[in-house]
Amino acid sequence: MRNDDAAKGHWNKRLSSFQKLIFIKAFHEEKVVFALTDFVTENLGKMFVENPPTDLATLFQDMSNTVPLVFVLSTGSDPMGAFMRFAREKGCSDRVQAISLGQGQGPIAEKLIVNGTKTGDWVFLQVRITRVYSSLCDTPPPHTDR
Repeated sequence: MRNDDAAKGHWNKRLSSFQKLIFIKAFHEEKVVFALTDFVTENLGKMFVENPPTDLATLFQDMSNTVPLVFVLSTGSDPMGAFMRFAREKGCSDRVQAISLGQGQGPIAEKLIVNGTKTGDWVFLQVRITRVYSSLCDTPPPHTDR
């Protein structure tokens, strides 16, 4: 735990890091994200909470017209600037099609993707993962016979 969030008194010594996490979940829910980050760092290592540096040039080598590059971003992240700089470096900025999904933009995005696979245009889709996650959670799991 961070020093300013450390449990006061003897609790800091008596509780395990997991017990502290449960305590924070119960009484200080607004601090759970920070406490969970500290818990993972303490128990698994810093590499599990830090974003690796992104090198678009390396990632570009694995892409094709049928193999997309997908970023799952946290709130406040915006790779558009770096993406457009990379497109300019590759001489492809005039071939970038960008669209923000939502409010009926799905069919337009689908056309851009289909066209992009044929022409080599780059399609940059922006979507809030919470919207995708919510729709996945609302979908019942498929029925399986065992």
